[in-house]
Amino acid sequence: MTQSQVFTLLKQVFGQANILTVPALLLKKLKGDHAAALFLSQLIYWSDKTANNDGWVRKSYADWEAELFIKRDKAIAIKKLLEKLGLIETRVLKT
Repeated sequence: MTQSQVFTLLKQVFGQANILTVPALLLKKLKGDHAAALFLSQLIYWSDKTANNDGWVRKSYADWEAELFIKRDKAIAIKKLLEKLGLIETRVLKT
């Protein structure tokens, strides 16, 4: 494998599309709770990429588990925390 091929492979594996970021301000607001800050950061990220013009994001707990590598119970706890802090509002959609 050439050096160019190695760098291409590294970019594919470690490139921006495979990175989850957490703004320091969210970590500060959430008192160092990295999982909650990441959850909120991803909600902000997805809010302008949704088909809904009002910013609502539709994700299941399975979606959160796959995206953030957190279990359902953790996602539920984070959702409740963010609701309690008044940072998010949620709706339950029945399909």
